[in-house]
Amino acid sequence: MTAPPTAFGRYLLETKLAAGGMGEVYLARMAGPRGFEKRVVIKRVLPHLAESPEFVERFLDEARIVVRLAHGNIAQVLDMGEVDGQYFMAIEYVDGIDLRELGRRLRDRKQPLPVPIALQIASEVAKGLDYAHSRCDEDGKSLGIIHRDVSPSNVVVSRSGEVKLLDFGIATASDRQVHSISGALHGKFAYMSPEQASGRGLDRRSDLFSVGTLLYELLAGKRPFDDPSDLRILDLIRGGQYTPIQDVRTDLPDGVAAIVAKCPLKS
Repeated sequence: MTAPPTAFGRYLLETKLAAGGMGEVYLARMAGPRGFEKRVVIKRVLPHLAESPEFVERFLDEARIVVRLAHGNIAQVLDMGEVDGQYFMAIEYVDGIDLRELGRRLRDRKQPLPVPIALQIASEVAKGLDYAHSRCDEDGKSLGIIHRDVSPSNVVVSRSGEVKLLDFGIATASDRQVHSISGALHGKFAYMSPEQASGRGLDRRSDLFSVGTLLYELLAGKRPFDDPSDLRILDLIRGGQYTPIQDVRTDLPDGVAAIVAKCPLKS
């Protein structure tokens, strides 16, 4: 039996989708007059972290970044606020499947993803990133946005075929109020660029490296850099050690193999 929705301000929380790190994520309904409803995703700071000014500021930083981004390939922030001391964001709900789950299903069925679909997904992610990378403030100064966590769980394909990039929670930006500790690694190890894996300074090319890694996995059905040990994964990335895509999937046109070889291995 499904639990009844929980009231949270003007939102009704229905299902917890995830928890960990700094927050909880819920599928929710935004309620309005005369029966108006809209499905949204609510992301809120964990109660015990809401007492930490630093954690709250990091959370609000993400909202400040994403609220400036209005692009068809980026999930939109619709609202943000505070309810009973809990800070939250209401984010566009994308009814679809993320690439992590899509890959799992394809592997279970031993089916490769068709090449045109893989290329289309990677192209749409790149469009969203190009928009974010190019954003400037009112004075024309670059905002310096870098996503830093382009990975399968942060890309959703909707039922209608839209491709949406999610979660700018660890993104960098020139005017971010709270900055990461120098040298600290943030993001999913298997999709990091060599610079990110080494804790060095990053620019937009780091995200493009991650897109290339994502494209490789979409086509090959496995990661280019993979090992049970996280430290070994970082070593493989820093050394550029991977199996060429054409040795894993032999039906690729030469042009596609060349794109994959260029994109993920040089940032």
